Amino acid sequence: MYGRYFTKAQKAAVYGVTAASAIAIFYLPFYMKLYTPSPPYFIPTDQLVNTIFCIGILVICLVIGIAEDLDHNWRRRVEMRVSSLIRDLIDYMRAGTPFTLALKECAKKDYGPLSKELSRAVGKMLLGLDLETSISDIARRVKTPLMEKVATLLIEVNRSGAKALDILQSYLALHSTLESYEAEKNSELKPYMWVMYISFGVYLLVVYILITQFMMPLTATQGVTELIKGTIDINFYKAVFFYCGVIEAIAAGLAIGKISKGASITGLKHSVVMLIALLILFTQLL
Repeated sequence: MYGRYFTKAQKAAVYGVTAASAIAIFYLPFYMKLYTPSPPYFIPTDQLVNTIFCIGILVICLVIGIAEDLDHNWRRRVEMRVSSLIRDLIDYMRAGTPFTLALKECAKKDYGPLSKELSRAVGKMLLGLDLETSISDIARRVKTPLMEKVATLLIEVNRSGAKALDILQSYLALHSTLESYEAEKNSELKPYMWVMYISFGVYLLVVYILITQFMMPLTATQGVTELIKGTIDINFYKAVFFYCGVIEAIAAGLAIGKISKGASITGLKHSVVMLIALLILFTQLL
């Protein structure tokens, strides 16, 4: 599970550049005079224009989805090593090591990205900052409910004196139970990710059948009445199906993100896969 920490400034830069790129792509059909909103439909019926708009949406989903997924993975990797940190603290304190010194020793161990955060906190302590402020800074950087609880726990352990070891042991038992519950929940919810993909695939199949087996033959029939010709504008219906597919792809991706990682926006990378499938259908098969 690869991850990367993004500061607020870095996230703002990613969102800003992505938004600017997408706006430039959206403006392209207007600049090239490929599309001008006009009655009776107002929405673009030219597939080239729809493809350009979809590429703009793809850029947003791809860049933001990857950035948010990397950031979420980094935070998750920090959380996954909390139990190892607590166990090592318990071992050190059982051996008679004071809590502050035990924390400094743990900062030398490898807990993945959590080690860097611990080293940062210990460095601040060595520079004269108090332990509680240094620990609170970890929670402020990681910004997850679990790390806020862990920071509060470590602060209380520092204040508790003789009861510190009992507090850590109680929390470790609770944390292990919660980890088991999360693992079980994730394994049970994982199949629902494929339900989203299957439902989107069914939508594409239905659209393909409707257009190729019903609309195209109907409009191509010799002697078809002018009433039917005026009623069925196949390009309009293709555009409607296309944008409904875009909406469904984004919604399904967000749902997958919520199901798999508890954060909807991390599922935008799944939306990218569905949008590419949608583009292939409308540009190559229809």
